[in-house]
Amino acid sequence: MKKIFEIIVKLLFPPKCIFCLSILDIQEKIDICHKCRKILGYMGNKLYYVNKYFCKDLGTHKYFDRVFCVFEYSGIVKDAIIRYKYFGKAHYYKTFARLLAGILLNNKVKNILQNANQSNIKNSDDNCVNNVNHANNTNHIKNANINNANISNANVNSENHENEFDMIISVPLHKEREKERGYNQACLVSKELSRIMKLPEISDILIRKKNTSPQSLLHGEERSDNIKNAFEVADINKVKGKKILLVDDVLTTGSTVNECSRTLKKAGAVKVDIAVIAVAFVFEL
Repeated sequence: MKKIFEIIVKLLFPPKCIFCLSILDIQEKIDICHKCRKILGYMGNKLYYVNKYFCKDLGTHKYFDRVFCVFEYSGIVKDAIIRYKYFGKAHYYKTFARLLAGILLNNKVKNILQNANQSNIKNSDDNCVNNVNHANNTNHIKNANINNANISNANVNSENHENEFDMIISVPLHKEREKERGYNQACLVSKELSRIMKLPEISDILIRKKNTSPQSLLHGEERSDNIKNAFEVADINKVKGKKILLVDDVLTTGSTVNECSRTLKKAGAVKVDIAVIAVAFVFEL
């Protein structure tokens, strides 16, 4: 009965590609058309350089460990995230979460990011890239795209993340901003990731105590100053000794996730990895 109802709903309101808005076949299991699957700007083998960039840019003031991301924040990806975040397209969270799960649960991606001992990085500026393995293997990461990351199946094989994370949390919005928007876009993704990866999602453990100015209106040091001491941990005992996956929508300067990570590690977290839909850069990778 439920399946029949879903089919009727899809016939009346056919699903659309979240990127180009073209109408999809009702049999599609993920809301991305075949054309967009081929042209989307996947980070692919740039993940290594993303991690290296934040190590160099934040230096000794970097508190998160690794960054996992799906896309570059540009073009149709940027348009889709803006619709998701500001124009009520809350249902996009399922597609974004499945894409992120495909990256997080992909063995080749994990192997490249995990083994620091095989890294050829020698410069002192890059010493903090202690979880990234270049080792001439970055080409393998190209395979981490929509076509083979199993994202079309909601029951993604979650065994590959064993011992990687103890919990998933999202970057919190201040309660006033969440009320205005109607939802926390990062929290929707983290809850779906929790379901796919079979990990506890405890987003209420990290609280935004300051209603800061929107980070998108600020630049560089302004972002760091704006977000400083904006978060607190509700229960230190739930964080102490834990490996945390912190979810957000877009990573730009890293100021917000870095402050979240600082707060979590101050409370006793042993590791904080970042998972975002897209990364925005002001330089060429």
